[in-house]
Amino acid sequence: MFAGTQDVGTPVQQANSTSWNTLTKGNGGVVETDNLSRAAHNQSVRYTSFVRLFGLQKSIYNTSNRVVSTSFPSLTIVGTGQSVTARDQTLPFYTPIVLNAVDKTRGLVLSNNIYESSDQFDNLTLLGSSTSPFLASAYGGTGNANVIYVANGSGLFV
Repeated sequence: MFAGTQDVGTPVQQANSTSWNTLTKGNGGVVETDNLSRAAHNQSVRYTSFVRLFGLQKSIYNTSNRVVSTSFPSLTIVGTGQSVTARDQTLPFYTPIVLNAVDKTRGLVLSNNIYESSDQFDNLTLLGSSTSPFLASAYGGTGNANVIYVANGSGLFV
């Protein structure tokens, strides 16, 4: 188990233990776990970040809770050649990311914009925009991996 927490980073619980260690220090961002795409290899993918999605890290873990590899997705907005962290000034302090419930290699990044990735956050496609930030979402559902629900102060959108 791990979590993104403000001011104290990203704590991670050790396997078969009640002890926690610090994975990263500072302001931890939203965390996500993909336990499907690498299940055949007995591995999981974990995403961690800092404020405004800086330093988004993709780490692959084995069943002993040990890091197998780490990479940093580029978060490039398709058609711009720029990272979302450089281009989108509406990224909130605690930027929401969400993995698709059906296909965990797909994900969303939320700000006043909705971005979709089909390659584990290397490339992002802008799907829509609003004058207020999107704060909650559900992505992918039984029978429809493409369904997206997002909400902001103006309402719920499908």
